[in-house]
Amino acid sequence: MNKKNAFFYAFIYLSALIGAGFATGKELYFYFFRYGKVSGITGVFAAAVLFAASAYKTLITVSRNSLSDCREVFVYLFGNTPGRLFHTVANCFFIVLFAAMAASFGEIANDLWNIPKNAAGFVFCVFCLLASAKNSRLTEITSIILCPCILLGCPVLALSANTSFDIAMPDPAVIGSAVIYTSYNLLTSTAVLCGCKKADKKTALLTAVIIFAAFFISGSLFGMLSDSSSQLPVFENIKNSPTKCVIYTFILLCAIITTALCNLRALPQKMPKTAAVITGYLISLCGFGKIVENLYFIFGMISCAVLTALML
Repeated sequence: MNKKNAFFYAFIYLSALIGAGFATGKELYFYFFRYGKVSGITGVFAAAVLFAASAYKTLITVSRNSLSDCREVFVYLFGNTPGRLFHTVANCFFIVLFAAMAASFGEIANDLWNIPKNAAGFVFCVFCLLASAKNSRLTEITSIILCPCILLGCPVLALSANTSFDIAMPDPAVIGSAVIYTSYNLLTSTAVLCGCKKADKKTALLTAVIIFAAFFISGSLFGMLSDSSSQLPVFENIKNSPTKCVIYTFILLCAIITTALCNLRALPQKMPKTAAVITGYLISLCGFGKIVENLYFIFGMISCAVLTALML
């Protein structure tokens, strides 16, 4: 077992997973905590189990079959033609997820610094294009440095807040939400794990345990602050504290940058990054909320097949 590799795999996986939707609280509210806090924690637990299991299965599948990218994984799971189709769907989602990061940056810049959303989103897209073209290793380095900041910062902010907690039976609907949420995130997380070195069973298992613990703890605690349907639910709960705003802004920017770069890296090398970034910017003009609530859900429904095939 290689513990160093396990933490590396987990941080790369979580960096692709914990983006603006998670860090703003928008995804956590829409998929889990709008049903109540007990239901929210239950849904996060279910999603954490699915993420851990899918990460383990992905690492083992890639290692045993010497698969080098997500296209080969999809072809292995579904056969040649369906596999290539799922790979096309995955590439579309990478661009949509990048668009969501650009849109969320626009929301943040507008709320915090009164910068026009579209202008801020454009600057963000240019930055990501330059960063992804500069060095292919930059994504990995950024993830290793910033991911721990996100995972530690989320619980600290949540524990410092005063939140009420009412005991109630969890709503069964959160289990379906956990499946959808895991499924669309599985497209990106599978792609980033395919670029990792071959992992033995113990390393893959430790990676899965780290992913489960990190996502469940951060997701449950951060979800306690995600109790509104606004564009930035967490920000609504901490905006009256200047210190918390500074910490949260740093966490949020870390989450946005790491996820945006991970998704650009996940695109095929032959795909022009400039075209992908321009497309992402145009999609971002739809608005962060609409992307999370509509496009994410559509890709989640389609990607349930990937989760099912991977688990079998």
